[in-house]
Amino acid sequence: SYTEADPADVVRQATQMLDTATQANRSQWRVFGVQEGLPSGYVTKMFQDSHGALWIATLSGVARFDGVAFDQPFADERLREKWILNLLEDGAGHLWIWTVDFLQQTTDFRLYRFNGERLDEPFKEMLEEGEQVVATLPAKKRHETLWFGTNKGRVLRYRDGGTEVFSKEHGLPGRGITALLVDESGTLWVGTDEKGVYRVVYP
Repeated sequence: SYTEADPADVVRQATQMLDTATQANRSQWRVFGVQEGLPSGYVTKMFQDSHGALWIATLSGVARFDGVAFDQPFADERLREKWILNLLEDGAGHLWIWTVDFLQQTTDFRLYRFNGERLDEPFKEMLEEGEQVVATLPAKKRHETLWFGTNKGRVLRYRDGGTEVFSKEHGLPGRGITALLVDESGTLWVGTDEKGVYRVVYP
């Protein structure tokens, strides 16, 4: 049989449910900013590495979150006050950090690799004069192969600790690289400025 509910009980139960939901929502949201250890409140990328650490890229450097607290592991001045564009992890667990610095008359892109102890620029001697890395793969945990594109139309492939360079002689258009993507079949897609998209199958 149907028992008519007491309107007061309904209101009371609904209020309790709303209070419970409100408390749950409040407990789920917590703000982390400069006071908690971020170098800047403007976040550009977030990335979780294969060890579980969360990396926060900002307009003024990088912070790492271990599940308890933030720290800024790079005392190196090369990353201070730099706009961090992307973070990648290679097959060896090294962190790659792509940065840009907007200077008065030019834009300075840099690519760094962090092996857990030391920060270096692995492509510095390989790039031609005026050449900069201007495109990377999307952030992802453990890329076995990393691809990078330059403003001079070259593509760099890094795997197993070695680097190969592909250029116009290999079928690329010789225009600036604007975007890179590897699909599920392993095919590389290369976006260019004014020359469309190139699909490349490299061994």
